[in-house]
Amino acid sequence: MFINLFRKIGSSPKLLIGVLLLEIISVAFMMHKLNHVVMAFGAGAPPDFRFGYKPRDFYVWLEKIGPYGRKQYLDMVMWDLFPYMECYTLLIGSLLLKECEVANRKIDMVMVMPFAMAFDVVETLLNGYVTLQFPHKVDDYMIVASSVANQLKWISLGSGALSLSLLFMHNHICHIYTVQGKKSD
Repeated sequence: MFINLFRKIGSSPKLLIGVLLLEIISVAFMMHKLNHVVMAFGAGAPPDFRFGYKPRDFYVWLEKIGPYGRKQYLDMVMWDLFPYMECYTLLIGSLLLKECEVANRKIDMVMVMPFAMAFDVVETLLNGYVTLQFPHKVDDYMIVASSVANQLKWISLGSGALSLSLLFMHNHICHIYTVQGKKSD
């Protein structure tokens, strides 16, 4: 299912550009909300942008940003859930599939992107719930689960982005040498 969707988007310049534009709009909106939280309260990056976090650190961050900051963060959470996650999954997954096919590599690696999104969904939903419950504290295991999902998200996204970068370089370096080899014949 995902592979067919990635192939359809990757083979259509209009769809690919549409996904890219929606991703850019999503990032711009979320950064606008985030800047309000970070600049106004000096609380630092939200837990979503970190690589793991402890329950105590999450609660300190929620306290620092105050009620207005928590509302801004929840607005960001909504955009994170849709359309941001879907767009980065479709965009990177589609480009990764194209590069895998050009390099004649196994295409199974593109599934890292739906996994990244699944981990991101878990993290974001849990973080949103904790934020809504604040100042009441939830069970620390919920924040630990969110932190683990956060780390798995970053590992998956990093693996997908690194694979895409390496395959892109491989494909274009091989293409350059192939073209140069044909010219010298």
